[in-house]
Order: sequence, then structure tokens, then C-alpha cells
Amino acid sequence: MGQEKLLHAHQLIMEIENSRNYLLFELHKVQEKDSQLDDIQLVTNYFADYERLVAHLRQLISFRISRWYDCAISAPEKLVTALRIIDREEQ
Repeated sequence: MGQEKLLHAHQLIMEIENSRNYLLFELHKVQEKDSQLDDIQLVTNYFADYERLVAHLRQLISFRISRWYDCAISAPEKLVTALRIIDREEQ
């Protein structure tokens, strides 16, 4: 994820999360109990990289927030981007 593309990266991560949640919800609705665990594990494995993306995005945002003062002076648009992502998550 590039420094200037945090908002776009966050939007894509949210779409991935929504897809994963939708699939898991549908599995819970229609699957028999016996095969449900295998299918849930398959979906979980498929989306395993998602957790790494979220952790990386969180790290980038935390870094920016921890340096908020320097960022506000030198690159206020980067600070605003990080705050917009946090605001999206809060909604």
C-alpha cells in the first residue's frame, strides 16, 4: 500500500471484509452442521491475507497518528487521510 493511497486501500479492504462476512453469513444460513466447519475453514483460509493487510494499514495509520504534530506541519493531507479512515471505521 502506497503512502498516498491509504483511503483507496481502506475502501478495498472494507470491500474484502464485506465479501468475507457475506460468505460466512451465507454458510451459516444454508449449510448442514457437518460440512459447515470445513467450508468455514476454506473461506477463512482464502481470506487469510486480509488480516495481514489490515495489520499493515493499522501500522501505517498508527505511525502517522503517533507523529501527528510533525505530519500536521509538513504534510497535513496525510494526517487528514488517516483521520478519515478512522472516522469511517467508527461509523
